[in-house]
Amino acid sequence: MNLNLKDILIYYVGFVFIFTSINRIYLKSYREEEAYKVLKLPKYFDILIIIFEFTVGILLLINFKYKLHVLFISMIFLIIGTILIVIHNLDKILQTYNEIFTYQPTCISVVLHLTYIVIIGVILLDSKLFSNKKR
Repeated sequence: MNLNLKDILIYYVGFVFIFTSINRIYLKSYREEEAYKVLKLPKYFDILIIIFEFTVGILLLINFKYKLHVLFISMIFLIIGTILIVIHNLDKILQTYNEIFTYQPTCISVVLHLTYIVIIGVILLDSKLFSNKKR
């Protein structure tokens, strides 16, 4: 199996989607609060989100021909979700903005910083610094 840097990122996103969907299955009260209070979605959307996230995760981990299409569709849903969060919760978001810029003893801080590490790692691995190829 010959992995390139894009594949590493695709697998990372796939695992995040699968773990997120599994987490939602077991934490019903959190997923319902997120779907209905935070995002203000219609009833049963929490179940659709789980199905969507798990399906996306699996499709990204297998050798699916249309991975980039799946990523594009996922990005659209992530943008919509982010817009809904901001529209309905701007005051709360502004109260916790420091979690982005500092290490905090929270899962969100750890996952966010791990994501930074993955992104920076891929950039470095693709750079002249770690490459034998002349650019």
